[in-house]
Amino acid sequence: MIIHHSRDSKAHYLIAQYMEDVFRREVRNIGVFVHKGDSFAARFVGETEPGVIDGRRTKSFVAPDVYRQWVQYWRRILSTQADPFSGLMQYPSANYPVVQGGEIMDTGDDSAEQVCQFLYSALVADGGFARAFEPESEEVVAIAGNVAPRLVKEIETTFRSLNILSVEGAELPLVHHPILRRQEIEGTTSEPHRPQFAQQNGRLFVMETVDFAERAKDRARDHAGFASFMFGDLRDAMGDAVVPIAIVRVDPVEYDDETVRYGLSMLQKTASEVIDWTNAAQRAEFVEARRRTALAAA
Repeated sequence: MIIHHSRDSKAHYLIAQYMEDVFRREVRNIGVFVHKGDSFAARFVGETEPGVIDGRRTKSFVAPDVYRQWVQYWRRILSTQADPFSGLMQYPSANYPVVQGGEIMDTGDDSAEQVCQFLYSALVADGGFARAFEPESEEVVAIAGNVAPRLVKEIETTFRSLNILSVEGAELPLVHHPILRRQEIEGTTSEPHRPQFAQQNGRLFVMETVDFAERAKDRARDHAGFASFMFGDLRDAMGDAVVPIAIVRVDPVEYDDETVRYGLSMLQKTASEVIDWTNAAQRAEFVEARRRTALAAA
């Protein structure tokens, strides 16, 4: 993936992929190239440092040695060519294509390394979007026959207790603007987004959960990267008509954890609000706002 930072903070990108099955065209994202100003950054699956691959992390590749050669080739282009864009696209590969991606807005003062980490978390880490949508924790619970993480269960239970959550489109008396679960919402990407909760009342309130209180801090950080990407993409598509809200759970003693801080920083950049569910005052204010919105006149 290549990011080009333009003067208005709009960035364009390409995606480096691995074609797992050439005949069925099954691909997975494997790397990110970032260009911002005069700086370049890159990150690839399995790297422990630039150009050095840990073979234990690439055992699933059909030919790990070939993948290592491609990473070294891409990094050589980045370090030797004045215009790496053309070099990276010059020799297309059936198994390791570099494809057009899209745009990312408002990178602000972030460095190329920071943008690279953000995009890697959202598009590549542990399977990219598909893994980002998995439960944030191994601790899952059943809700109405479905499986959901603990934080989602707590929020859903709260909305249900107020009778403002519509399950599978069911009608709710006197509730003009119910909260919906996993509603498909179109952005600029080829596939629709499906946030945990959404509520429409003039503007569209999009709510995604990230649980930093669980043991898997890296997975929570990666999910925060996905959520931030989704929020940014919906803002690009809908502007002020969408209100992205991140609902997080953070153990107070872990606010100093580097992984937690990084995940929160990504969310704070693209979300209109970041609600800490463990903070009683924030939780009560957020729930009351959703209740008032649900019951407001049609």
